[in-house]
Amino acid sequence: MPKGEKYIGLTNYLKNKTVRSIRISFNEIEKQIRGTLPESAYKHRAFWSNTHTNSVAFGWLKAGYKTISVDFKNQQVTFERVRWELIC
Repeated sequence: MPKGEKYIGLTNYLKNKTVRSIRISFNEIEKQIRGTLPESAYKHRAFWSNTHTNSVAFGWLKAGYKTISVDFKNQQVTFERVRWELIC
């Protein structure tokens, strides 16, 4: 499976957004990927880190966003748009 393929639904979802920042529930992400997030997504900030070596992060970075906050209590993540040349 190509890098980020499991999360292509999230990538496409974010690519279609034109807002500067967006808060998304973990549940909404699971709808977009048509699957479940791993347990680590619900417990560890590292899962949401903005690194190209992380297959899930590859997807939101490719869409032009970065993670700016994670709310584990409410199961939400906030992404902020970045300039494309910063992530290529």
